[in-house]
Amino acid sequence: MIFSQKAIFGLLLIAKSVAIDYQNFEIKADSNYDGDAASKMDYTDISNTDIDDSNADDFDYDNSLSMDSLEESNSELFFGEDFEVEERGKLPKNFILAKKAGIKGAYIVVMKEDNEAELSTYTAETLESFAFEVAEMTGSSIEVQGVYTSALKGFTVTGLSRKAAMKYAEDERVAFVEQDSEVNLETTWGLDRIDQPSLPLNRNYSPFSGRDGSGVYAYIIDTGIRITHTEFRNSSGQRRASWGTNTVDRTNTDCNGHGTHVAGTVGGRAYGVAKNVNLVAVKVLNCRGSGSWSSVIGGINWVKSHARGKKATANLSLGGGASSAVDYAVRNLHRSGVVTVVAAGNSRRNACGYSPAREGSVITVGATASNDYRASFSNYGNCLDIFAPGQSITSAWHTGDTAGKTISGTSMASPHVCGAAALYLQNGSSAGSVESVIKNGSTKNRVRNAGSGSPNMLLYVGGGSNPTPAPTRAPAPGPSCISGDTGVLTKAKDSFEESVTQVRDLKVGDIVPGLDSNKKETSCTVEAIGNFGTGEVYGNYTSDHFLYNYEDDIIEENGVDGGKMKETDKYDLIADCPVVKDESGKFFGPMDSDFCGGRVKNMSWTNYLRLHKAILNVVRESGGFWFQSSSYKDMKTVKKFAPSVCKNMLRCMKNSN
Repeated sequence: MIFSQKAIFGLLLIAKSVAIDYQNFEIKADSNYDGDAASKMDYTDISNTDIDDSNADDFDYDNSLSMDSLEESNSELFFGEDFEVEERGKLPKNFILAKKAGIKGAYIVVMKEDNEAELSTYTAETLESFAFEVAEMTGSSIEVQGVYTSALKGFTVTGLSRKAAMKYAEDERVAFVEQDSEVNLETTWGLDRIDQPSLPLNRNYSPFSGRDGSGVYAYIIDTGIRITHTEFRNSSGQRRASWGTNTVDRTNTDCNGHGTHVAGTVGGRAYGVAKNVNLVAVKVLNCRGSGSWSSVIGGINWVKSHARGKKATANLSLGGGASSAVDYAVRNLHRSGVVTVVAAGNSRRNACGYSPAREGSVITVGATASNDYRASFSNYGNCLDIFAPGQSITSAWHTGDTAGKTISGTSMASPHVCGAAALYLQNGSSAGSVESVIKNGSTKNRVRNAGSGSPNMLLYVGGGSNPTPAPTRAPAPGPSCISGDTGVLTKAKDSFEESVTQVRDLKVGDIVPGLDSNKKETSCTVEAIGNFGTGEVYGNYTSDHFLYNYEDDIIEENGVDGGKMKETDKYDLIADCPVVKDESGKFFGPMDSDFCGGRVKNMSWTNYLRLHKAILNVVRESGGFWFQSSSYKDMKTVKKFAPSVCKNMLRCMKNSN
């Protein structure tokens, strides 16, 4: 006999949502923002704010730290699915087993409602008492997972054998007992979009090689996670979400919903990009969705220590006014080997005025709508790295273990990319190469109205084949500057110990010492490297190779004083720092002084930063093309990138000599 329970699991419970004030925490910031001049080098101060879709055209910019999401729907959705169950053996007629996807030991008990007087006695307390009363009769050790007094009168219990569960069905007060089962949802449009290069959507999500993020840790730096949510269980029913730390209050739950929603997009079973990633709750924002930079930095600090030795990524769907401290924190987190992804912000402005979106070393994500237009609220500009779906995204919610909600924001875009990072880390990409792998594999020129200066790249994780784990560069002949046996101090991501690695043995993603744009020593990531045959080198560098002169505070060519001339293999490399430190203590840059045909013997630090930035942008857009011999043969590509680099070089020549 076949039974259908559409009336039970087809319920759509509509609950009026409470508007959340995300802007009650002030962050002091200057207001010297120049949108036209802003870039990742131009650290200026401006505020960030959240938007309510009902007033999308009325923006009130203040200096508040907030979550980068928009509450789009006033409905809280509890999703269900019609399914059929079959009577098996000698089962009571009011005892229903799930035909598919049944959860072992879990049963929903529904009470009769034909007696008004009796109905009034069904309170949460009496229902829970009844649950334990029957369990004691069967000698079962149960847990009451939920008690229902509104949509129906009943409860859900776990830890029951089938025989013990049937005891509830035999009670005259019980209408029926039904085995709990998994609920399957249609693929959200965001997942649907990122596994295909173009519209229309096909209602399917199939990431490359069936990757699911197994073995990777995703740290959700947000309002916490409802770790008991069914979205965060593996195929065996075990939890994949755990509580990490709380730096903002004493409530170790997600009492807001934002973090749970973000976690669902990163790694939910139905909603997630990486459906088997390990999720870790790092609570830095309170129940109102607000906090302070100090609480955010505290969370980042915990993640950096906890993630040591793990394949890890982190998501920060939050933002506020410019903060050098938080920029520094996320930069170090990313360089430590935790792939760090951040939301661009929802102010319709240049993201370069906001932290942590403006930080150049992390992956900054803007939002698109289902028609591939940039979402109207999304920030834009050259501080963005990529776009991902962020409007009308459905994911898990904090009010129940099966609850879901649809909201919008760059907060919803960022976790799509964080989930993608988990897929690539599982696939073998190094932490240092994940950003370039994601960008190289993105769908190009699909985002409509991307915004001035924005990269026209849309996240793509489809393909059905195994993508290259890391963008390694094959040796090729050509002019260059660094001796292959030059020693550079390197540090493994899971160790504090340093060792000397020759340049010829360096790889994309390696961590090396260097100077940041403020000339402070820091850890740097190698972003591209190429071999250019053999040639004469004076000491460690060819005579025209740039070095940083500490005493005179200038960048200058090495000259012939670097040591005896020797025949050796030669390399070029570029890191995300302006200069890299060798084992002797010298700081060298990534390019020759005659790069554009005119010799520059020295230049100011400021002008050198412009040149470094130009070439780094080329590397990030082309995947290291500039460091391959083909870059000197393929004039079409050279012409595409050369003007911006040479323009900066010529400016440096003019201003420095």
